Amino acid sequence: MGQRTQVLVIKENKKGERKATFFHHQWGIGRAMYFGLLDLFMQDYYKDIFRKGYDYLSPARFGTSEKYSDITADVPRKVLEDIDPHQFATIAHVFDWGDNNNGGMVVYMKEDKEYDYYTSDFKVGFLLGPEDTHRVYDNGEEYNIGNDDESFARWLTPEEYGKMNVGSDYSDEKFVRIFMRFCRYFGIKFFKNISTPEENLADITELRNEFKEYEKTFGDKRSIPYGYN
Repeated sequence: MGQRTQVLVIKENKKGERKATFFHHQWGIGRAMYFGLLDLFMQDYYKDIFRKGYDYLSPARFGTSEKYSDITADVPRKVLEDIDPHQFATIAHVFDWGDNNNGGMVVYMKEDKEYDYYTSDFKVGFLLGPEDTHRVYDNGEEYNIGNDDESFARWLTPEEYGKMNVGSDYSDEKFVRIFMRFCRYFGIKFFKNISTPEENLADITELRNEFKEYEKTFGDKRSIPYGYN
């Protein structure tokens, strides 16, 4: 039940250390994930680096919606540690541990190397879910005509996800244009595809097989949120 999506937030501090937080949203279609990015951005914009205990790598949180559940502990530690924002397969692999039918969003935040109080560098990408793919049934009925044939196979632009997700009536062109203007004004970048969907899917399959072999040796160790210790 629901239009289930996940959001992966990757933080990287000025030392190059990374931590990821993985969220579930039971009704994350339409505008939900777009608003999620704005939420994360505004929190970073107003961050108080002088407060006691401040740590850039502390777990991401959504301040304006209680519908996001932190499910980082459901993901094996090794899968989180292997995340590389520049390797699509390592990111798509994380979504194997989400109950997903309508895609996801990835937000990559990098701390400014010179001034802690500067806004982070943001990069965002959207992913298509299995129920939003183009399908042809045995009776000849076609669904989601014009959409991709495979889920989690490539980065979608905000415009593409707005059109392809099942909640597209809410992520209409006018709304997405406003979102894009916000991103351009504040210098928020977008993930770009450097491999074909076929290459990405092959890489993901290889990664899954490697993880199965890892499990045989070390077991399925789950992460402990914030620290992975």
